[in-house]
Amino acid sequence: MKRSLFASLLVLFSIAAFAQHTKKDLVGKWEGADSENVKASVNFLDTNKVTVFITGHDFPPYTYTVDLPKNPAKIDIAMLTPDGGQAVLKGFLVFDDDNTIRWQIFPGGDRPEAFDPNSDAPIITLRRIK
Repeated sequence: MKRSLFASLLVLFSIAAFAQHTKKDLVGKWEGADSENVKASVNFLDTNKVTVFITGHDFPPYTYTVDLPKNPAKIDIAMLTPDGGQAVLKGFLVFDDDNTIRWQIFPGGDRPEAFDPNSDAPIITLRRIK
C-alpha cells in the first residue's frame, strides 16, 4: 500500500515538475493589473499577433515572439513607430498555473538574463478569461 501511494505521488510530482507550456497554452484573452492597479487586457491570437488594451488605450495589433516551453519565457512584442521604424518591448512571461501568468516588461529595452520578481521592472499579473 505504501509503495503504491509513494509511486503515485512520484508520478504526480514528476508530471508537475516537467509540465511545459506551448504557444497553444498562451492563445486567448488575459486580464489583470500591475502592482499600481493599472488594468490591462492582452489577447494572444493563434498567429503571431497580440492586441493590448491598457487603462483606456486600445493599441493596434502587434507581433510577438516567445520562447516557450521555457518558464519563464522571453517574450518580445514588436510595434511600428510613427516614423516607420520598429520598437521592441522585451519581457518575461511566467506561467504560475494554466490560467495565471505574470508578464514582466522592460520599457527601457534592456531585459536581464533572468526573471527577477524583486526588480523594479513592472509585472502585470494576468488571468485567463474563458
